[in-house]
Amino acid sequence: MVTILFVLLFQDGPTWMNYGRIQIGMTRQEVSSIVRQPAVPEISDDDRFSVGFTMASHQMRQEGELWRSDAWRLWITFDKEQRVTGKMLEPHQVDEVAEMMKRAKLRKLRSQ
Repeated sequence: MVTILFVLLFQDGPTWMNYGRIQIGMTRQEVSSIVRQPAVPEISDDDRFSVGFTMASHQMRQEGELWRSDAWRLWITFDKEQRVTGKMLEPHQVDEVAEMMKRAKLRKLRSQ
């Protein structure tokens, strides 16, 4: 039982538990010690796009740094002093509409 609790509390990467431990005002180093994995070095357009669009989430996806796992995407913004100014955790799931649009575009390009 203790082992299961330990594993749940101290998983690497973006998790609900790690998200909850990250607080506004923390330093980048403090975030790194919680997440224990490097941020994604190059964020793709697919990462930045989401059907669940709000102005706040759009801004977070444009300005934030990303940590990704099979289940979650953790976005964090930092100020000039490298302190957390915002955070967002969202499910890392395939967007079916976006995937259909990509396949249609590829079919169109291949038929030309």
